[in-house]
Amino acid sequence: MSPTVLGFLLSAFVLTSSTQIFSEDVGKIIIVQNTCSVVPHRVWKRFTEESSTTPKSLNQYSPETIKFLQTWIHTAHGVESRLENALLKWDEKSICFDRPSTITLKKVAHGGDFSNDMSKFSYLEVPEHWAAPNEDDMETWKNIKLEECSTTNDAIYRCPETAFKTSCSIKDLAKCSERIEMDSSDQFFAFVRRLGSSHLVATRARRGTIIRSGNIFDIKPVDLPERIFKLTLADTDMMSIGTALVKNQ
Repeated sequence: MSPTVLGFLLSAFVLTSSTQIFSEDVGKIIIVQNTCSVVPHRVWKRFTEESSTTPKSLNQYSPETIKFLQTWIHTAHGVESRLENALLKWDEKSICFDRPSTITLKKVAHGGDFSNDMSKFSYLEVPEHWAAPNEDDMETWKNIKLEECSTTNDAIYRCPETAFKTSCSIKDLAKCSERIEMDSSDQFFAFVRRLGSSHLVATRARRGTIIRSGNIFDIKPVDLPERIFKLTLADTDMMSIGTALVKNQ
């Protein structure tokens, strides 16, 4: 393949080599978690001075003491705290408060596998949405039910801690997924699934054809380096792979 044609193909779409799990960023999640923190003596004594060590609820303290506590929470934890739900733990000399964390929201899909003779293709239909606290460590990813969250723009979701589902993990997807199997004996077999702004492709074809801007007179052949891959097309492009036509719209 000439350098000119290769350069065109790289700018037209992106191929990601086959892995078991594919993912795509689709937004952000704001999780409100209740955090407890031991209060330093210099802060704690403000409460004992006002109460003579008798426990009181926060709304019974002076505005100056509350402001002092809010300033400490912001300095120590980076949280602009609202104290409506805050709680002093007298036995532990600590305070519990709501702390928001912003986490990447991903869509996840299982790549699938061909049988040894290529006659069958199977994959796991896994829960779609996952929160990724550490994007480089998939074991930290947690399945999340967006039905329990609220949003105004389908990109940023506010979720309670209960939206996390601990029964499903990346390490053992079979426990919470359905295995789908299909006939892939056709030498031009191609199966396409949507994954965010990309497509997940499984095919027996070794070559495809990209159609630039929908123009049938601007067609380029493409060698496919993998049987299973993620494909990201330019918005106006289409691609023919085996028996499938892949396009964004």
